[in-house]
Amino acid sequence: MRTPFPLTLLGCLVLAGCQENSSEPDPARHYDVTLTYTEQGVPHIKANDYASLGFGAGYAHAEENLCTLSEQIMKLRGEKSRWLGAGEQQRNLLSDVGYRSLDLPAQAAALYGKLAPDARDLVEGYVAGFNHSLAGRTSPADYPSPCRGAEWVEPITPVQLLAYHLDLAQLASGRSFISAMASAQPPATASAQGRAALPAPALDPVSLLTSEGIGSNGWALGADRSSNANSLLLGNPHFPWDGELRFFEQHLQIPGKLNVTGATMMGFPAILIGFNEQLGWTHTVSQSKRFTLYQLTLDPANPLRYRYGDQWREMSQKEITVQVRQADGSLQPYVQTVYASHFGPMVNLASLSPSLGWTSSSAVSFRDANAGNYKMLEQWLAMARAQSTPAFFEALAEHQGVPWVNTLLIDKTGQASYVDATQVPRLGAKAEAWWRAASQTQQL
Repeated sequence: MRTPFPLTLLGCLVLAGCQENSSEPDPARHYDVTLTYTEQGVPHIKANDYASLGFGAGYAHAEENLCTLSEQIMKLRGEKSRWLGAGEQQRNLLSDVGYRSLDLPAQAAALYGKLAPDARDLVEGYVAGFNHSLAGRTSPADYPSPCRGAEWVEPITPVQLLAYHLDLAQLASGRSFISAMASAQPPATASAQGRAALPAPALDPVSLLTSEGIGSNGWALGADRSSNANSLLLGNPHFPWDGELRFFEQHLQIPGKLNVTGATMMGFPAILIGFNEQLGWTHTVSQSKRFTLYQLTLDPANPLRYRYGDQWREMSQKEITVQVRQADGSLQPYVQTVYASHFGPMVNLASLSPSLGWTSSSAVSFRDANAGNYKMLEQWLAMARAQSTPAFFEALAEHQGVPWVNTLLIDKTGQASYVDATQVPRLGAKAEAWWRAASQTQQL
């Protein structure tokens, strides 16, 4: 058991280890934050500004889970094969090609300037705090056991952290299709290049298309269903006890601006499930769909051309090179071209049905409703600052950054609310009518 104690951190100029770098937080910025740990090891993080609050959160997360976020950043860089080899059934290579195809770091770089000032301060402070914890370890031998001695543990940047938020936003959509993106190749391409194609992923249609078996439980009880309380809330998230999706409990406070307690994930400087003085909220996984699949009609003479309306369109192409560690420790480059329509990446769904593979007559493209969702941090920060149910719903309407969870809410007046305010595809009337008819037709 850890006994309570205060730990005051003064930012990067005061503490050694910060170097000037354009991709790092401002080296001239001071971070002043106090961490007080309870006997159960829960950090209470108190600061006077959002940058310092982020510094404390990043430091606390790195002290407990340095390897977890570092591994995710390595994944986003498409370097799992470089450090860990191609993996069983080439899973690391599939991941690298898929993530290089999405190129979330490039998306984050383009979107970073759109972050609201408070969210940007949280991100930059978090990065500085995480990197300060890393710098306090004299060598890779001092890293925690999951990554002890690992060369892939490096200081992170604000853009990389935002890229990870973009990745979290696609947890119920793009992430499930990473391998399908990597293995999508036009007919005979691999054999023409003299190499074996990456294996088609074994996709589970139940979890992929229906979300069955995925989710959490929650109960929000108002005054008319509560005794000896204005309202009651129970959150029962069905998330893992380890890995990147493990919840991390913390208390965040900026006097007069923010006072919220609850749980979050590694790399996310706000509270995802929690409560403030007036409100409490929890989440369950929404059964709404986050993506649309488009089966394209191809030009019989060219599998890289598809019909859109009355015209033929050319698919875009991008060559990707991944370094793959061999058994002897050497690196061997793997080169592959990935393809996309104007909807989004091409995907290989042959394991669901042979007709959903890439043939000479058709291929499938993928569009993600959460692509480019950079507003998650702003969204949950606004929810934490809300002091009434109307203000909470105004925060949802203003930011529209909830990616894939229902929200159950109670307030101190005794009101209980529910909303699915997630990102879903916006289909035209014709497509919606077709989908409604298809969903009500008995499947053979």
